[in-house]
Amino acid sequence: MKSLDEIIVKRFSCRTYGARPVSERDLTAICEAARLAPSACNSQTWRFVVIQDRNLISRICDEAMRPVIRNKWMKEAPVLIVGCSKLDIVANRVGSAVTGIEYYQIDLGIAMEHMVLKATELGLGTCWIGWFREEKIK
Repeated sequence: MKSLDEIIVKRFSCRTYGARPVSERDLTAICEAARLAPSACNSQTWRFVVIQDRNLISRICDEAMRPVIRNKWMKEAPVLIVGCSKLDIVANRVGSAVTGIEYYQIDLGIAMEHMVLKATELGLGTCWIGWFREEKIK
């Protein structure tokens, strides 16, 4: 088993993917790692959409990326995982109104990083994509 330090060192933003599909077992392990992430008031507001359909991946790449940097390499990825949030009334709405901190964004980022580290441990390449149009992804 690799140490956390080894996994952190090995992680990089992969932009070249092979044709090998990601197994259901690996996808389950990756999602389980996210589920175990901490969240404000343990609200666990994150939701994940796992996309394996080649046509939908291509469509997201063509229609949902922001202009200039199209991230066309993501068409090669065997899986996209879209992170979403369903806001909790206490932790996210009341908490952010009082503090001005959008806890759900922090929580989602932590959960997604858990996914990235687990995928790295499993020998899978990952790359965060923040350059997208949210309304098109929805």
